[in-house]
Amino acid sequence: MIVNESNDKKEVMLTKTQESEKEFYNGPWQQMTECEVLGVETLKTPEEKACHLYDALIPALDTYIEKYKVPTEPKPNETLRDFLSRITERMYGLNQQHEKCWGDAWPTTALDIGRTNCAYGSLILARAINRAGVPIESIDYATPGPLSHAAIIVDGLYADQTNGVVVPASKAGFVGNIKCYKLNLSGVSAEAADKVPFRLVPVHSVPVGIRSLVSNLDPLIEDSGEGGIDAVDLVNRFGIGGEQIYAKYAFEYLMPKGWTWQEMKTHPEWQKEYEESSKRIKGKM
Repeated sequence: MIVNESNDKKEVMLTKTQESEKEFYNGPWQQMTECEVLGVETLKTPEEKACHLYDALIPALDTYIEKYKVPTEPKPNETLRDFLSRITERMYGLNQQHEKCWGDAWPTTALDIGRTNCAYGSLILARAINRAGVPIESIDYATPGPLSHAAIIVDGLYADQTNGVVVPASKAGFVGNIKCYKLNLSGVSAEAADKVPFRLVPVHSVPVGIRSLVSNLDPLIEDSGEGGIDAVDLVNRFGIGGEQIYAKYAFEYLMPKGWTWQEMKTHPEWQKEYEESSKRIKGKM
């Protein structure tokens, strides 16, 4: 923020970046989410921005949960693992009713079609658990791959609604500045293990998962440029133009310090995880 003092009065002027932020949140963001947010451009830290956006998104998460009857209350004597499995199975079932399309990636369109992608679905899953009484601070938003997928981790359990699987996870500490877990697949069925090609999983807070909603606009734009009908329709609906600028913004302004593409590309442990998980996904390991 640039502040000039004149006649003992402070005149506040928005920087170019802040003007772009304000334009985005007053336009495309509302088309994507139907959630109004004010003053994001005035907040100083990525965490503040992400939390502000997440709080504004909660009504949209709740609307999806209510419309599609996502469980939010454990049954009597139901364990957390069984409860998580029930939520993920419900969401996985919804996802299987439709072919994957770009409409599953944002609140307004996911509400229309019922299914969700990994990024947005993980926010819904976290909200359902939160509504059941688990503090949001106790839930981690996981980005395995790293950064190629999304799930959540809570109380030593990795829950992936996209693939309908829940497996054990143990704390692994930090790689660089990034908190991470290791997935323990011993004792897991072969069917479940096939759905989990990841081993070392980076995590951050749930509100920072908002980054994924913004970052996903770049591949949407790329797909629209290749003639994808669904993508072209959404680019026009959201009014985002054709420039792929959103992932760069999201990593710089919505992610905690230390979370950069460069870190993931160059750190030996993350590079190893990326290579090995990619091979498992392609069936080469």
